[in-house]
Amino acid sequence: MCDNIETEVHRSFKTLESIEEDWNRLSSNSIYLTYGWCRSWWKFYGDKKDLSVLVFREDNRIVGVLPLYIDTVRAGLCTLRVVRFVNSIYTACVLHPPIQSDYAHRIFSAALKYMFEDEDADVFSCGQLAFTFASLHDLKRCTKESEIPLRIANETEMGYHAIFHLPSDLDAYLQDLTSDRRQNLRRKIRQIEGSVGPVRVEGMTTLDKILNEKAFFQSLYGQSTEFLAQSGNFLETPHSKEFNLDLIHEFCRDTDWKPVLLKIVAGDQVIGYQFYFTSGTRMHWRITVRRVGEEWGKRGIGIIAVHSLIDWAIRNGIREIEAGPGHYYYKVSMGAHEIPMRSLLIARDSAITRIKVHGFQKFYLLLDLVYYRIWYRRLAKRWFPDKARIPQYYLRCRV
Repeated sequence: MCDNIETEVHRSFKTLESIEEDWNRLSSNSIYLTYGWCRSWWKFYGDKKDLSVLVFREDNRIVGVLPLYIDTVRAGLCTLRVVRFVNSIYTACVLHPPIQSDYAHRIFSAALKYMFEDEDADVFSCGQLAFTFASLHDLKRCTKESEIPLRIANETEMGYHAIFHLPSDLDAYLQDLTSDRRQNLRRKIRQIEGSVGPVRVEGMTTLDKILNEKAFFQSLYGQSTEFLAQSGNFLETPHSKEFNLDLIHEFCRDTDWKPVLLKIVAGDQVIGYQFYFTSGTRMHWRITVRRVGEEWGKRGIGIIAVHSLIDWAIRNGIREIEAGPGHYYYKVSMGAHEIPMRSLLIARDSAITRIKVHGFQKFYLLLDLVYYRIWYRRLAKRWFPDKARIPQYYLRCRV
């Protein structure tokens, strides 16, 4: 499609099995667009969408993979063909497309031609892009240089994600905290050890051991009143719990990323869990589960759980923790740095597309007000807390 870059279009993950290793090599910066993660996401969220994974080769060597899909969204009589990255909606993530940066211009030139010419897309919606994705400027440049009339309809920062940069020992980490935070942490640890017992951490890395922790999974499925799962809205979207369980099975295969479940115990009582994925010196923090109740809240289990996670990470050679999107004071207070995420909307530069995009944006604002803010947040979550879920349609309409 472009220069000497050969482009393949794959409509099924079955045909992509042979390139899993190369795909994951290009995904070394992030787990969220690896082969396994994308395959699991597609299993639960790919219904009524058209998969289009673009694989780019030079001299038969893979230099980039863009896992895309086309979604035809309807609002009344208006239809919008939207191209998105696999895994860009429904779940909490930070995306770093798996391409070699020195091929970015040619890759994006070919990709835009495919999207807007071969697939007749209206828009390419790129959300939750990592600020560290250095090739974003290549995508914008290709948009301006495209032979197909295109425009950048919107470019914004869309919140933050948290990163912990860790030293080689726990004392050095603690010294970087404020003195008030260190004193509060030590006081909480003394209190819980004095009233419940010594705090220890058990790490589980095999599938059997992880699945054997019934309290962890019961908390995710809303079957436990003793534990609360905290991980943002992704637990409230359709199929979220089944999706996360599938991820555990997926990454317990022979892959570079491995799931780890930390069980935090005080005395003989389990007080929390931390679930994450790790590869080399990097960690992606996924889910926190902690014991709830007034007495447990007073004991500061939340910061003890974070301290236990960081202590475990440092002792196991982790130097960076990607702690997920969203602003959380407790993460910042424990040493996380907040980094902005980017959102880019590329649209066909035509009068009809401008009208359709404007209409969908107004329609989404109405949905957001009436459905999400009034019905879902104020009423459904109060009346049906265990059953309230954010529907896919609401998320699909955001462009």
